[in-house]
Amino acid sequence: MLALRGRSIVRLRVPLLHVASFSSDGAPVKPQFEDILRDIHIENDAKKKPSVHKLTALFRSVTSRQDLIEAAKTLRIYEVNFVDPKQQTAGEFIKAAIKQDAEDLALKTFQQHHRIGMFVSTGSLNNLLVHLYKKKDHASALTLYRELKLYKVEPNVETYSLVLRHLLGANEFAQLLDTLATAGGGGHRRQMSMLTRDYIHKCLYSKEDGYFTSEKREVLHAPKEPMAFHDFWGKREYKAALAKLYQEAWMTPVEVFYPYYSHAIANYMLMSPFTTDKLSIYEIGGGAGTNAKCILDYIQEQAPALYEHTTYTLIEISPRMAARQRERIKDHAGVATVINTDILTYSAQFPAFKDSCYFVAMEVLDNLPHDKVSQDGGEWFETWVDPTTLSEQRRPLEDPLVRQTLDHFPIDLPLREGYKPATRFVRKAMGMADKTLHSAFVPTGAMQLLHTLRTSFPKHHLIAADFDELPAPSLDASSSHPLFHHPRSPTSTASGPLHAANAPLVASKTAGVTCDHDTYLVEGGIADVFFSTDFVKLKHAYCLAQHRQAHQVSIVKSSAFLQQFADTAKTRTILGYNPLLEDYANTSFILS
Repeated sequence: MLALRGRSIVRLRVPLLHVASFSSDGAPVKPQFEDILRDIHIENDAKKKPSVHKLTALFRSVTSRQDLIEAAKTLRIYEVNFVDPKQQTAGEFIKAAIKQDAEDLALKTFQQHHRIGMFVSTGSLNNLLVHLYKKKDHASALTLYRELKLYKVEPNVETYSLVLRHLLGANEFAQLLDTLATAGGGGHRRQMSMLTRDYIHKCLYSKEDGYFTSEKREVLHAPKEPMAFHDFWGKREYKAALAKLYQEAWMTPVEVFYPYYSHAIANYMLMSPFTTDKLSIYEIGGGAGTNAKCILDYIQEQAPALYEHTTYTLIEISPRMAARQRERIKDHAGVATVINTDILTYSAQFPAFKDSCYFVAMEVLDNLPHDKVSQDGGEWFETWVDPTTLSEQRRPLEDPLVRQTLDHFPIDLPLREGYKPATRFVRKAMGMADKTLHSAFVPTGAMQLLHTLRTSFPKHHLIAADFDELPAPSLDASSSHPLFHHPRSPTSTASGPLHAANAPLVASKTAGVTCDHDTYLVEGGIADVFFSTDFVKLKHAYCLAQHRQAHQVSIVKSSAFLQQFADTAKTRTILGYNPLLEDYANTSFILS
């Protein structure tokens, strides 16, 4: 039963069809609030994707404060289904809040339902500030303004004018001066500070000097011919050949085991029950395009009829890599295309692909941005970075995406060494302190990717591989921040920015020599920043975000996947060593 305005309405199990009624003069009557609300709940019960149009209409039809309360509750339905509101939706919500004099409810909604805040326009914010100025409610106005600033609603001249008036009315003279400086072009230091994920994203993907986008260096080697595995006696010769290739640039398993690694992925698709008479493939972070080329080569050879009904779309953030991919897949013109955009913002630019498809991500998760959080006295904090001084600032946790990530990827802080009580007692008696970490890097980029998958590829089947653990960095003895040697976080340093759980490896390559850094706060574009993936937590978050059952998602070590789907004879050395199965032991696949 659904309680509405004091009455009980039975939830029907069939969709409600609105039949337009007419007034006495023949004009159509708009659906009433209760009708729209009932319809949204019926569709939710039927597991249908909720309609944003109906949500917008729901806010538009609000006639009382109680209506607005009930309408705000439905936002949860849209959030769990990863359906975003639109700017018009947020605008109608704010109009309703103003009309019902319910700015307190608006503030509570923005605090609890983070997605709608991302779609508030500057004009809607200004309307709220005007309404509250007329009421002389300066405290509420400033609280709402600060809350919406978290959603990166860009203020304009009118916004600053209204905020200044509210600050004067509230006698907040210190903030008044700060706002005057910001509005006048000062306060750049505060404005330039950014969340950790934004700083990492800038370092890796900035159009001007990002590590993967800059023209200054070669970051990925794409061999023209396969390695001659049959000519190697064993592991030593293979490692020597690999080291020579690594002097040129980084190598991924796709490149090292070209074309056999990619053929295994293609074989998995052909053997999958999800593949029928039509095949649609999307790949992100496709590097030089080697994986796409080899997968399409294999399908063309092994299943020519299916190849005729295959489409392959590469989504690539780097213009430079996108150009390399187009060149690499030119033999598959008409089948393969490249879209130069960021997968994390893909949903806002392109329509959803609603058919079944494979979504491929090889060594992508490790380079997705992370945020850094810490816990102190039971309170959570987020980390901001000042790129001008390469320093960190700790602030109370407010960012909605970080909050959502902590919900989907739970983390226990402080992170202790994990010894059993008896062992811990003995170590304490011997004066051996328990190593503890109070900070951690959390995968906010992965959370954004899950949102894109749910929104833009609702019927996808995931094929992703990445590092499930990383070795400790090789730091110079003179490093400012030596290794911490924490058994549950080998990449952490004893101090500094990487003194946190799940710290990344930060590495650069100069003249063929790899250099590990003791901080992620390096000059933009000079180093790769990559993280290990906790596949158990990723599976939990994936199932939660995509509404999948645990048995529908598998985690397998790369060796097990390749043993089943690869032609392992092609990569065996003379003495029987097989690097395809034995190297990269710290990698796993997640499949859905």
